[in-house]
Amino acid sequence: MKHIAIEAIHHGLTGRKRGITETTVDQLAESIALDGLLNPITVRETEPGTYRLLAGRHRLEACRRLGWSDIPAIIKSSVGDTELDGLHDELTEVDENLIRKDLDGTQESVHARERKRIVSAIAARRKVIEAE
Repeated sequence: MKHIAIEAIHHGLTGRKRGITETTVDQLAESIALDGLLNPITVRETEPGTYRLLAGRHRLEACRRLGWSDIPAIIKSSVGDTELDGLHDELTEVDENLIRKDLDGTQESVHARERKRIVSAIAARRKVIEAE
């Protein structure tokens, strides 16, 4: 885990699965102000000093609103294959959303199908890499 500048983090995944909920951000900001950030965000370094957010959008926004300049983050390492990295990034986001308690049945179903698609794509990509 490392502290990284909030300004260096962007929301790079296309077609984000969920937007932010203002009430959630407000509640998190209040909690973080009282107890600190209990769980770091998850990012992937895209260029030296630049990061793509994978998990923790509400936490990031809450810390930004609190005036933080940096935030604790888990930085995912590359597996050495851009396509496989991208699939793992998508899986991280989907899993983060599936764990949340406020998904309705339709959202949960969409995320579960997306997770199944990503896991299948990861398995297929690994087979291609092993065959090379």
